Amino acid sequence: MSSSHDDLTCAVQGPDGILDQAAVVLRRKLAANPHDVKALLRLGDVHRCRGELAASLDTYRRLQALEPGHVTAAWLVSILNGDGTPDRPLPGDRPVPFVRMTDFLTPAQQGLLFPLLAGRERFRPAQVGKTVVDRATRTAFVADGRIRRDVRSWFCPKLRGVLPQVLARLRTEEISAQRESYRIELDVTAHVAGGFYKIHRDDSEDFNLRRKLSFVYYFHRRPRRFAGGDLLLHDTDFDNHLASPVWYTRIEPLHNSAVFFPSAAFHQITPVECDTRDFADGRFTVNGWIRARGGNDARRRTGQGDAAGAAAPAACPA
Repeated sequence: MSSSHDDLTCAVQGPDGILDQAAVVLRRKLAANPHDVKALLRLGDVHRCRGELAASLDTYRRLQALEPGHVTAAWLVSILNGDGTPDRPLPGDRPVPFVRMTDFLTPAQQGLLFPLLAGRERFRPAQVGKTVVDRATRTAFVADGRIRRDVRSWFCPKLRGVLPQVLARLRTEEISAQRESYRIELDVTAHVAGGFYKIHRDDSEDFNLRRKLSFVYYFHRRPRRFAGGDLLLHDTDFDNHLASPVWYTRIEPLHNSAVFFPSAAFHQITPVECDTRDFADGRFTVNGWIRARGGNDARRRTGQGDAAGAAAPAACPA
């Protein structure tokens, strides 16, 4: 992690950073004029960028009460309230819809994952795309094929159980709750001190175009021994494949929570900070993608398409 990156992070997110300064200015404006619609919208956006989702929702609701026809406010209230994608779409850059589920696994299921924390030798450096380990873009570790096969045997049924609810809230195209319409790919990933992933989409390569829904489940030692590792969902222009560099929704990696979002959304993982070099103190995930079935799956069955062998995410059986 470069010093320039550290400086930028502090300037935007740290105490007295740009977001803090913006919040102070906007609150002053609203103190002088509580009906300032633009200031309310921007204050809600600042809360969203800081990961203060409850405060963000409250601010957008205040805006909606002042201006019931405000389309952006309605969109954001629906997403942050857990209702999912609104019926009326927004043009251009729009906040990414997501579904967050807490208390996702039972204690017994969580217990199946905790032995992985001590298995550094079972993880390899994560790739970017099919075959490249690019540490300027991504620093992470991915579990070997045996771990992924073991996890998918019991984790995929859990995903299938919640998928109808997630699909109803995100209105994901080309996938239905019927198992024959999709397949699940799954990885087990670790981010230790300095780990990150720059802004990207999960469906940006030829083989990955059929990825429609991304998911990430968080687990780690308690008490948590790392900071950072937040998921930033950048406001995305889905029609033109563009991301807002300014506005995003920050989601903290809460233990035993799962987040689902469209694979076409631009997102990133902020750098992980950890006081120790112990691999087990890092940020761990079970993550992957719901892929619409189609021609790419036929190519996979003939040995073409995704990276071969251990490099490919584990696919759950139909």
